[in-house]
Amino acid sequence: MQKIGVFIGRFQPFHLGHQSVVYEIIADGLKPVIVIGSANAPKSSRNPYSVAERRQMIEESFGHEFITILELNDYQEDADWIHKLKENLPENTGVTVYFHRKPSDLIYGVHPLDFLRSYFEVKIATYPTHLGIHISSTDIRSDIEKHKHYVHPHIYLGLKKLHLQKTQKW
Repeated sequence: MQKIGVFIGRFQPFHLGHQSVVYEIIADGLKPVIVIGSANAPKSSRNPYSVAERRQMIEESFGHEFITILELNDYQEDADWIHKLKENLPENTGVTVYFHRKPSDLIYGVHPLDFLRSYFEVKIATYPTHLGIHISSTDIRSDIEKHKHYVHPHIYLGLKKLHLQKTQKW
Protein backbone atom coordinates (compact mmCIF):
# COMPACT_ATOMS: atom_id res chain seq x y z
CA MET A 1 0.00 0.00 0.00
CA GLN A 2 1.33 3.41 -0.97
CA LYS A 3 1.69 5.87 1.88
CA ILE A 4 1.14 9.56 1.34
CA GLY A 5 1.74 12.67 3.41
CA VAL A 6 -0.96 15.28 2.91
CA PHE A 7 -0.27 18.95 3.56
CA ILE A 8 -3.27 21.28 3.44
CA GLY A 9 -3.02 25.05 3.29
CA ARG A 10 -4.11 28.23 1.57
CA PHE A 11 -0.48 28.97 0.57
CA GLN A 12 -1.05 32.72 0.12
CA PRO A 13 1.85 32.65 -0.86
CA PHE A 14 3.71 29.34 -0.70
CA HIS A 15 6.84 30.05 1.39
CA LEU A 16 9.92 28.28 2.77
CA GLY A 17 8.05 27.21 5.92
CA HIS A 18 5.55 25.36 3.74
CA GLN A 19 8.40 23.95 1.69
CA SER A 20 10.04 22.60 4.86
CA VAL A 21 6.88 20.63 5.69
CA VAL A 22 6.95 19.01 2.24
CA TYR A 23 10.60 18.07 2.79
CA GLU A 24 9.63 16.56 6.14
CA ILE A 25 6.99 14.43 4.40
CA ILE A 26 9.65 13.21 1.97
CA ALA A 27 12.12 12.56 4.81
CA ASP A 28 9.43 10.45 6.51
CA GLY A 29 9.35 8.26 3.38
CA LEU A 30 5.93 9.37 2.17
CA LYS A 31 4.76 10.69 -1.20
CA PRO A 32 3.80 14.36 -0.80
CA VAL A 33 0.28 15.44 -1.69
CA ILE A 34 -0.24 19.18 -1.37
CA VAL A 35 -3.85 20.30 -1.05
CA ILE A 36 -4.48 23.91 -1.97
CA GLY A 37 -7.37 24.97 0.24
CA SER A 38 -9.85 27.77 -0.30
CA ALA A 39 -9.65 27.02 -4.01
CA ASN A 40 -13.01 28.69 -4.60
CA ALA A 41 -12.32 31.75 -2.45
CA PRO A 42 -12.68 35.05 -4.28
CA LYS A 43 -9.59 37.21 -4.47
CA SER A 44 -9.20 39.49 -1.45
CA SER A 45 -6.43 40.96 0.67
CA ARG A 46 -6.36 37.67 2.63
CA ASN A 47 -6.54 35.55 -0.55
CA PRO A 48 -4.82 37.61 -3.24
CA TYR A 49 -3.59 34.70 -5.37
CA SER A 50 -5.76 32.48 -7.53
CA VAL A 51 -5.56 28.73 -7.23
CA ALA A 52 -3.68 28.66 -10.55
CA GLU A 53 -1.13 31.16 -9.23
CA ARG A 54 -0.67 29.16 -6.02
CA ARG A 55 -0.28 25.93 -8.00
CA GLN A 56 2.40 27.61 -10.10
CA MET A 57 4.25 28.74 -6.96
CA ILE A 58 4.34 25.18 -5.64
CA GLU A 59 5.39 23.72 -8.99
CA GLU A 60 8.20 26.27 -9.26
CA SER A 61 9.43 25.24 -5.82
CA PHE A 62 9.49 21.50 -6.53
CA GLY A 63 8.88 20.76 -10.17
CA HIS A 64 6.20 18.34 -11.32
CA GLU A 65 7.94 15.02 -10.80
CA PHE A 66 7.45 13.87 -7.25
CA ILE A 67 4.55 15.82 -5.75
CA THR A 68 0.83 15.70 -6.34
CA ILE A 69 -1.16 18.92 -6.08
CA LEU A 70 -4.90 18.85 -5.41
CA GLU A 71 -7.39 21.67 -4.94
CA LEU A 72 -10.08 21.81 -2.27
CA ASN A 73 -12.92 24.31 -2.03
CA ASP A 74 -14.21 25.78 1.20
CA TYR A 75 -17.48 24.37 2.56
CA GLN A 76 -19.79 25.58 5.29
CA GLU A 77 -19.80 22.20 7.04
CA ASP A 78 -16.73 20.25 8.14
CA ALA A 79 -18.44 17.02 7.05
CA ASP A 80 -18.71 18.26 3.46
CA TRP A 81 -15.10 19.42 3.48
CA ILE A 82 -13.76 16.13 4.86
CA HIS A 83 -15.90 14.16 2.38
CA LYS A 84 -14.42 16.10 -0.56
CA LEU A 85 -10.91 15.71 0.84
CA LYS A 86 -11.30 11.93 1.17
CA GLU A 87 -12.92 11.75 -2.28
CA ASN A 88 -9.91 13.49 -3.86
CA LEU A 89 -7.19 11.41 -2.19
CA PRO A 90 -5.95 8.28 -3.95
CA GLU A 91 -7.70 5.09 -2.85
CA ASN A 92 -5.87 2.30 -1.02
CA THR A 93 -3.29 4.60 0.50
CA GLY A 94 -2.11 5.13 4.02
CA VAL A 95 -2.70 8.81 4.74
CA THR A 96 -0.87 10.99 7.22
CA VAL A 97 -2.00 14.60 7.34
CA TYR A 98 0.70 17.09 8.30
CA PHE A 99 -0.07 20.46 9.74
CA HIS A 100 1.56 23.26 11.64
CA ARG A 101 0.15 24.67 14.84
CA LYS A 102 0.34 28.43 14.97
CA PRO A 103 -0.98 30.07 18.13
CA SER A 104 -3.08 32.36 15.93
CA ASP A 105 -4.87 29.32 14.47
CA LEU A 106 -6.11 28.01 17.80
CA ILE A 107 -9.76 28.43 18.72
CA TYR A 108 -10.30 27.81 22.43
CA GLY A 109 -7.00 25.94 22.47
CA VAL A 110 -7.96 23.61 19.61
CA HIS A 111 -6.54 23.75 16.09
CA PRO A 112 -9.26 23.68 13.42
CA LEU A 113 -7.57 20.72 11.71
CA ASP A 114 -7.59 18.61 14.91
CA PHE A 115 -10.88 17.10 13.73
CA LEU A 116 -8.88 15.29 11.02
CA ARG A 117 -7.62 12.91 13.74
CA SER A 118 -10.98 11.12 13.48
CA TYR A 119 -10.25 10.23 9.85
CA PHE A 120 -6.49 10.11 9.33
CA GLU A 121 -3.22 9.75 11.10
CA VAL A 122 -2.09 13.28 11.89
CA LYS A 123 1.39 14.65 12.44
CA ILE A 124 2.25 18.10 13.71
CA ALA A 125 5.07 19.13 11.44
CA THR A 126 8.37 20.48 12.64
CA TYR A 127 8.30 24.00 11.34
CA PRO A 128 10.78 26.87 11.33
CA THR A 129 8.86 28.52 14.18
CA HIS A 130 9.98 25.64 16.37
CA LEU A 131 13.50 26.88 15.66
CA GLY A 132 12.59 30.45 16.55
CA ILE A 133 12.04 31.52 12.93
CA HIS A 134 8.72 33.25 12.30
CA ILE A 135 7.46 33.01 8.73
CA SER A 136 4.11 34.58 7.99
CA SER A 137 2.28 34.68 4.67
CA THR A 138 0.53 37.81 5.93
CA ASP A 139 3.88 39.53 6.45
CA ILE A 140 5.12 38.37 3.04
CA ARG A 141 1.97 39.71 1.35
CA SER A 142 2.30 43.04 3.13
CA ASP A 143 5.94 43.63 2.14
CA ILE A 144 7.51 41.16 -0.30
CA GLU A 145 10.78 43.09 -0.41
CA LYS A 146 11.26 42.96 3.35
CA HIS A 147 10.40 39.24 3.54
CA LYS A 148 11.75 37.97 0.21
CA HIS A 149 14.20 35.66 1.99
CA TYR A 150 11.22 33.56 3.14
CA VAL A 151 10.16 32.53 -0.37
CA HIS A 152 11.83 30.53 -3.12
CA PRO A 153 13.61 32.87 -5.59
CA HIS A 154 11.23 31.91 -8.43
CA ILE A 155 8.26 32.73 -6.22
CA TYR A 156 9.78 36.07 -5.26
CA LEU A 157 10.16 37.02 -8.93
CA GLY A 158 6.62 35.84 -9.69
CA LEU A 159 5.17 37.80 -6.76
CA LYS A 160 6.99 40.94 -7.89
CA LYS A 161 5.59 40.46 -11.40
CA LEU A 162 2.04 39.91 -10.07
CA HIS A 163 2.32 42.97 -7.84
CA LEU A 164 3.56 45.07 -10.76
CA GLN A 165 0.65 43.89 -12.94
CA LYS A 166 -1.85 44.77 -10.20
CA THR A 167 -0.42 48.24 -9.62
CA GLN A 168 -0.38 48.97 -13.35
CA LYS A 169 -4.08 48.02 -13.63
CA TRP A 170 -5.08 50.49 -10.90
